[in-house]
Amino acid sequence: MKIKSHNIYYTINIIMDKDESTKNGKNEKIEKNEYIVKLVVIGDTNVGKTNIISRYTKDIFNEKLNATVSCEVASKSILIENNKLNFQIWDTVGQERYRSLTKGYFVNSKGVIVIFDLSNYDSFQNVNSWIEEAHEVLGKKVPLIIMGNKCDIDDKNLRKVEDYEIQLLAKKFSI
Repeated sequence: MKIKSHNIYYTINIIMDKDESTKNGKNEKIEKNEYIVKLVVIGDTNVGKTNIISRYTKDIFNEKLNATVSCEVASKSILIENNKLNFQIWDTVGQERYRSLTKGYFVNSKGVIVIFDLSNYDSFQNVNSWIEEAHEVLGKKVPLIIMGNKCDIDDKNLRKVEDYEIQLLAKKFSI
């Protein structure tokens, strides 16, 4: 699924927290358009959460990554219309035995990205429970993005999740 940049910008407007600063060399109070945006990335193990984050924050892809243990935080700053956005992207563990830890990572989160593997139907079905968990902690108004990963698989027979199924799921959660 492709996301248009104006949709991302709209989502960012909803989730930003403002930080004011007084530094300009003259000790005059100025408004600094700088925002900290904590995003939590969730989904089953081996869906590619870490590689998506690594590709976005460092432009690195590693085919031989080990499973995330507990949580890792990556950061990336971008500038949109004179607003500096400092993203803190929390890469959570997807293994079922650590699932109880994930709820703690939602604290102060401004948005959630749920990732599933297009070649693993179970990971798609589990998106429901991941979203319900996010809603339980953050409320139903938290901005959500559902992301299908591994769309670059050449063999069409390996793809197990169809576009219409993703659209139905997005509609179910008003995404």
